[in-house]
Amino acid sequence: MKIMVIDRDRDAVEEIEKICADIDGLELVIEPIKNNALEMVRNERFNAVYFDPAPQNELRPFVIGARRGISHYNPITVLSHQMTVDAVKKMGGNDLIQKPIEVGTFKKSLENMRNLN
Repeated sequence: MKIMVIDRDRDAVEEIEKICADIDGLELVIEPIKNNALEMVRNERFNAVYFDPAPQNELRPFVIGARRGISHYNPITVLSHQMTVDAVKKMGGNDLIQKPIEVGTFKKSLENMRNLN
């Protein structure tokens, strides 16, 4: 399973790295720059994309960019302190994980993405 995390929040990234470190068969790609990440999402297949749209919470343009012109579907889970599940779904995201990230919640999300794929 290959996942991408797009986040500039160092604490959140470190927590995700700790959670993923003991999961066999998981390839974790961290990219803090949204435009670089979009290019990678278009060119590589990821089982899941975790994205923090802060500070502007502009999720819709990212979702459109991540899904336009590609043959595979990238489920997008939002990492946020302030967004709601309804807002995420209205903007095209699949799910929300509230920050600070809880280990059990993140692992459950990974399992859901594994089952989805």
